[in-house]
Amino acid sequence: MEVFKAYRFRLEPTSEQAQMLDQWVKRIPRLKKRGKATDSIRFPDGKSMVNGGEHNTIKLPKLGETKFRRSRRIKGDIRNATVSRVAGRWYLIVHTIAEQ
Repeated sequence: MEVFKAYRFRLEPTSEQAQMLDQWVKRIPRLKKRGKATDSIRFPDGKSMVNGGEHNTIKLPKLGETKFRRSRRIKGDIRNATVSRVAGRWYLIVHTIAEQ
């Protein structure tokens, strides 16, 4: 039986990476409901993402190796990731699949 899990971590992008994220978010115009405006970018290909193992880094396509605050170990294979901005801070949400 396969189990899907989602992990949320605080992302610590470098200044160059933060500028790239801002440019990507500004480039995508969307109609948003009032109060539901979130800036996010989805990386759907989990095969190209590499978890840094014991280090608090993850390699994202086009963004490169990025640090994040890891509060728990990521278990399973990474399926996709979403980088979102909430209240001026960047967060990383990692979706995984694992055997139980």
